Amino acid sequence: MSKTLVLVLGGAADREERSVKASIAQDEQAGGGPGRQKWPIWLSGPALSEDAVERCVHAGCDARYLLIDYEAVDTLSNFTTLVDLMREHSFKKVHLATSSLHMPRAVAIAEIILPAYGLRLGKKIKVEPSRGEPDEPAITRYRDVVRAWLWLWFGFDFAAPLLWLVHPDRMRHRDRRVKTLTYRGECCYGD
Repeated sequence: MSKTLVLVLGGAADREERSVKASIAQDEQAGGGPGRQKWPIWLSGPALSEDAVERCVHAGCDARYLLIDYEAVDTLSNFTTLVDLMREHSFKKVHLATSSLHMPRAVAIAEIILPAYGLRLGKKIKVEPSRGEPDEPAITRYRDVVRAWLWLWFGFDFAAPLLWLVHPDRMRHRDRRVKTLTYRGECCYGD
């Protein structure tokens, strides 16, 4: 079983697909080889469409190595909704895949959350931003760093009540998303 996984941070369908393709290319360079994917890919985000599995498979991912998490509503929850599951399945290293504009904030959060769960941050797999994807201001990264520390210390995201105002489109179906994980196969959880 691989002790490494790739966490693709969702946000836009084209970014997700490009991130999956880039992750598979990195996997092949690391010794997986064509058609022999060794790193599971976990895709996390609120904007994931019903055809997320099909899009990932179309991008080259083996569906047996794919886990889809619909629970996350923002970058912090991309991590907080999955770290227990990562630890439960004995992963040791997490590669991040997202756009180059989103990567600094994702890394800042990962460097706080992952070590607290015995996980190491691996490769940073950057893809070109989606068309029209705005630059992320530094204040957003600093805000999420504070939120990450508060989440670790208190086990609660104090900004969660505000997410209804900031991301009403993502929160509308949150009850439906809670722990909705789609996993097809057993490769990355095998003996």
